[in-house]
Amino acid sequence: MKNIYKKLLIIILTTLSGQLFFQPFNSDFRFSLGVVTLTLLILVFQEEQIFLVCVETGVFIILFRTIVELGVSNYPVEQIFLKHIPVIGFYLTFGLLLKVLLQFDLKRHPVQLIILLAITDTAANIVELIIRSSFPFSSNLMLPVVKTLLLVGCIRGLLSMVSYVLIYYNNLISLKEEQYNHYRQLLLFTANLKAEILYLQKNMIDTENAMTKGYLLYEQLTKIAESDKNPALNDLKSQLLTLTTDIHEIKKNDLRVLSGIKKLIPISKNRSELMLSEIGKMIIDNSHRLAETFAREIHFSLEIKEDLKIKQYYYLFSILNNLVINSIDAITDLGQIYIKSMIDSDKLILKVIDSGRGIDPKDLPVIFEPGFSTKFDPFTGNQSTGLGLTHVILLIEELRGHLEIKSTPNIGTTFTISLPLTAIISKEGQHE
Repeated sequence: MKNIYKKLLIIILTTLSGQLFFQPFNSDFRFSLGVVTLTLLILVFQEEQIFLVCVETGVFIILFRTIVELGVSNYPVEQIFLKHIPVIGFYLTFGLLLKVLLQFDLKRHPVQLIILLAITDTAANIVELIIRSSFPFSSNLMLPVVKTLLLVGCIRGLLSMVSYVLIYYNNLISLKEEQYNHYRQLLLFTANLKAEILYLQKNMIDTENAMTKGYLLYEQLTKIAESDKNPALNDLKSQLLTLTTDIHEIKKNDLRVLSGIKKLIPISKNRSELMLSEIGKMIIDNSHRLAETFAREIHFSLEIKEDLKIKQYYYLFSILNNLVINSIDAITDLGQIYIKSMIDSDKLILKVIDSGRGIDPKDLPVIFEPGFSTKFDPFTGNQSTGLGLTHVILLIEELRGHLEIKSTPNIGTTFTISLPLTAIISKEGQHE
């Protein structure tokens, strides 16, 4: 069904564009733009049934031109039909030669293809002129006619190829943009998963410590109960053992969840490193879309003093992305967000600066605590989970880094991240 639609599109567009024409030899023979359209669409759609499409197009053109002329002239239908029937000679010849021509992969050799298209066009026009008894076989008149046919063939071939190349590169640019957007979304998804994994691993360590403390307390109560012979202590000891067992089950469930999340992480075979500038650009692109979603006019700026090849780019992406999202949330309508980086000795210094409402001084000591949030979802009215900044500090600590915050209410906030270069770049990582 899809192929039928393509064929119909080729036939209809070729027929309509064929109405743009001129008649060079004071006869019914014409040069039209239809041939350019036909060649272009066959190349773009990679049509396989070239000969059949050309013949069907020729038949449709004859019928269309006959109907159109019937509406504007008083000539009998037979005469009008016979006037246009030689067109089929052009499309039969053109289709046959084009089918042979496109058997060879000449799209990478545009000059050769243009020349061969011109020859194909010229040969098909000669056939039509012969059918119309308008082709001059005398040597004096033949040469100027053939030159005209070749010139028009070159022009139409050139127009077809230029149009094809423009469409091809436009599609290529669109494809690259689509691949970039897909990669950016995949990176965001993976970075978030890795941050959740790290948080879950920390939670498992805390759970293990709680279980150990609970069991040690159970052993202490056991000793006390043996000497005290108090039934209440035995009951408490039993409850504590049950609680310790429950904590152990929670740890096992966390382990199963962790294993499942790790299986969801896409395996990248192509990129073991990512340039710092690429990370910044992707975050800016994400942030633009998020700001538009919230109907906020925010100017984003990225300043990379020295570019680096980052090996822990998932962690760094998640850190910067969460901080920028926090900055977007802090801006009501209009504002600016800047991401800056610089090298200071053996450390990478990153700054996320916003012109938002700032952080209340009394909240500064607790903003990284799990569950702390002053934000609400504008669509649901629900309070935020408050895990974004918790992930940030956890990831920075994992990279042996440090975070400083300077904030002035109603002026803005600056997050300054300091990370050792050895934790984020490979041995081959170099300043670009």
